[in-house]
Amino acid sequence: MAGELARKGCQVVVIEAGTAGTGEHGRNLDSTPGGTRGFADFLEGALAPLNRAAATPPRLPGLVGIHGVGGMLVGWTHNSPNPDWWELPGWIEHDCWGRLVARASDLLHVGVAISTEDGRYKDFEEIVARRVGALPDGREVQPMPIAAEPLDSGGWRFSAADDLLRGAHENIRLITDHVVRTVVHRRGAATGVLAHPVGGGDPLLINADAVVIAAGTVGSAQLIAASGLEAGPALGAYLTEHTIVASRVLLKANLRRNEESDRFPPSVWIPPSRAHEWSTTINATQWNFNPAIPADAPFDNTIDLLSFCPVEPQESNRLQFDAEREDGFGLPVATGAVELSNSDFDVAGDALRELFLLSSDLGDLVTGWGMRVPARGGSMHLMGSCRMGAVESESSVVSPEGRLWAYENCYVAGNAVLGERNASNPTLTTIAFALHVADAISSPSTSTLVADCKESS
Repeated sequence: MAGELARKGCQVVVIEAGTAGTGEHGRNLDSTPGGTRGFADFLEGALAPLNRAAATPPRLPGLVGIHGVGGMLVGWTHNSPNPDWWELPGWIEHDCWGRLVARASDLLHVGVAISTEDGRYKDFEEIVARRVGALPDGREVQPMPIAAEPLDSGGWRFSAADDLLRGAHENIRLITDHVVRTVVHRRGAATGVLAHPVGGGDPLLINADAVVIAAGTVGSAQLIAASGLEAGPALGAYLTEHTIVASRVLLKANLRRNEESDRFPPSVWIPPSRAHEWSTTINATQWNFNPAIPADAPFDNTIDLLSFCPVEPQESNRLQFDAEREDGFGLPVATGAVELSNSDFDVAGDALRELFLLSSDLGDLVTGWGMRVPARGGSMHLMGSCRMGAVESESSVVSPEGRLWAYENCYVAGNAVLGERNASNPTLTTIAFALHVADAISSPSTSTLVADCKESS
């Protein structure tokens, strides 16, 4: 959002609760296939409970994140599946969604060359396609789109927030180690924000012609509640994420590499569709989801299988805020829960069955088979809480342009607005929507976004 507005000539102030940085992806510390497992160490050091909390919420025990420039975009998987039509909110036209997703893909250098560079790719794809059977046109088994660009020297560079900020730095002022606790507003308009130093001290009053709240699914709703912004009963509600079932297998002898290679293993994708409502990726990751396989098993001789299953958004799946208690950032303590419906369990059960069969097709299960379902909230794909809607209603928080219904110039971006059932990794959808909101803010009918800072006593 900040990068797009700045490229359009707007002056933007970004307030980041974490430390300074470039927004480059941690995978680029060693972007070779051999660096994949080392990336797990990076994540272990970067992921932590949100807002310096002592622990994760009891009903969302897997909920963690990254504070710092780029947030979770410095630690994401780079899988960039193109969402199917039913995964996208219908109050933005499908053709418009297509253009927005294409723009997001271009910014992140999304392509399939890295997925298919290994000579074994077609063998993997054929085995998977045979197991899955016929799928709708365009949603057949195919290479996973991955956000990475080839280097002139060979190898790959993985995309992150620095790609979204490219060409925009001269119009962006970045304020780190500050957390916004209040959006200042009056008479249906936001006038700015109060940003407090994380370590204590006087806040900054930042005046602005428009305010964009993009603090994640938890933080965005938390800040709206803390600021006393009118958002209606849907604030915090309609939480959803992906139930993940995952495993790792030792490949069958004929699918293993015969010699060392600097190419990434194949990455195969089963797209979600009405005929196959979960998204499955077969590739090599930094995590071992199968306790039957030793952690030091040869990397080239294993493959991981992950299925992302949709969860029906329900009003009762929601965040709640305790105004009597503050978290480590001085915001109301957030708790919440995401409970699965019977249909959610049915889809996850179908995905699990398929996962086992694919494991037997690709791997040698003689030594055993195991799988894992991450703790609730642990998909890293928590969505909802500031749900987008077609019209102002008790079931939505923001308009199709991301604007809080009751305010002329206060917007929300990020996963928080995505309160619909979906299975694809939400990164492309989230960035596409951020571009849509940036277009709305910078349109001729909207005031230019200008911000200035000053100390506030």
